[in-house]
Amino acid sequence: MKKGIAFTLGAYIFWGLHPIYWRLLKNVPSDEILAHRIFWSFLFFVVLITFRKGWRDLFVKVTRGKNLALILVPAFLIGSN
Repeated sequence: MKKGIAFTLGAYIFWGLHPIYWRLLKNVPSDEILAHRIFWSFLFFVVLITFRKGWRDLFVKVTRGKNLALILVPAFLIGSN
């Protein structure tokens, strides 16, 4: 099976089951959901960067002034969404 077909089927299955997931969470407060999303995303990226041994590269990119602006502006826009 070609990758494109597999990705398409995966997307359709995900979007088809997605409403069931949100219905199961209707009794959970939105701030708790947000807190879990922030925490688990942070933990996931810490593990990912650790396994890829990318802490030095990340530190170099963040400490440069121009790169810092290029990182903070999209982060702010995504966070405010």
